[in-house]
Amino acid sequence: MPNPRQCLFGGALCAAGLVPAITAHAEPSGRFVPLEGVAYTANCLSPDGQTVGGHAQGGVYEFYGALWSRDGLMQGLYIGRDQRTNILAVSNGAEVISGWSEAYHSLWGHERFAAIWETDPYAFSIAGPRTEDTNAFIDELSADGSVKCGVEHGLEADNYDSVSYPILIGLNLSFPESYELHRPRAISHAGDALVGTLVNLATDGTVPFLWREGAGVTMPNFPGLLSEISGDGRLVLCDYQLEPGIVHYCLWNEDTGIAAVVPPPVEDPARPYFARDLNADGSVVVGRYTTPSTALADRGFVWTPCDGSRALNGWLADRGVEVPDGWKLGEATGVSADGTVIVGNGLNPDGQAQPYIIDLYAERASDCDANGVRNINDIECFVDAFLSAQPAGDCDEDGDHDVNDIACFVAGFLNACG
Repeated sequence: MPNPRQCLFGGALCAAGLVPAITAHAEPSGRFVPLEGVAYTANCLSPDGQTVGGHAQGGVYEFYGALWSRDGLMQGLYIGRDQRTNILAVSNGAEVISGWSEAYHSLWGHERFAAIWETDPYAFSIAGPRTEDTNAFIDELSADGSVKCGVEHGLEADNYDSVSYPILIGLNLSFPESYELHRPRAISHAGDALVGTLVNLATDGTVPFLWREGAGVTMPNFPGLLSEISGDGRLVLCDYQLEPGIVHYCLWNEDTGIAAVVPPPVEDPARPYFARDLNADGSVVVGRYTTPSTALADRGFVWTPCDGSRALNGWLADRGVEVPDGWKLGEATGVSADGTVIVGNGLNPDGQAQPYIIDLYAERASDCDANGVRNINDIECFVDAFLSAQPAGDCDEDGDHDVNDIACFVAGFLNACG
């Protein structure tokens, strides 16, 4: 009997006669799942890819913070101080959730406060406020929720001057002389790297900064405005001027400068686009780009080092992920740490706004030893798990160990980048 580890990719999968040639049994490598509810919006995804955060429309003037699970089911609504709340960041396990919550003020109308929900035990709190006519939010969390980043805009109570204050909870940083924190922009998953902007107290100008645990604050020569940081803290997502009036995105690190360029997914270099999020090692970037469409101008795109920038629909089709006819995939707003779960917003076949989640389960299973690199060790790991009926051998996550799982694993192994 052939050794399954020797014949898994040998043109025919001959492990104990389990399957015929892989080409005779194609298997999709992921699934497209509409999130429960219409007129809702998905804003973020937890690093573990298990929980989507956003808001649910309750009425013309009402919407509530909402959570969904990876299978698309709504997990609950989160109420704050008044009728409108919105979730902008979710920790692993959804133990800490953040965003904003509005409350009515007789003078200013609705004020928006930076909101924090903790789920075990449940607690709701707001950060601040320090201003009048407040507009504040917390839009970044570390993976465990211990570090929180955001900003508060408003009016000074004594003179009504317009001001902004940074929100940074869970870190106590020291800055160079004559500089203060202006806006913490993004935090690594471990909370050990932070990017944002500082204000120069002498000039009132702002400059980007990078903080690393153990190294302190530096002000490197970034190529442009900061957008995000990879979960492992190694890469910073920046924009930069390709030429006057044309902005592109890049991945930057301290050692090499620009490590990779993330162009728009169309041939026109001047087409507006926005890179929204990236995974833990910076190998997957998601966002939106504009189209001439009147139905949905902003469409989702994904970038990987292997495929470059691609429209989300075409990229999924190449992986055998079926998107139902009539769906228009808008901006991708979040990606999991391992790059195998993507969330975004679109239009369903009835023309209604509805969020979606894409679960590339085959690519997740193909990294069987979960080290971010796919090689012979993953093949051995999967075969062992398959033959012993362990969860890692159930590639398509249907509860069975059968021919579909082997085809699924091979599809994920071949499709994955890295």
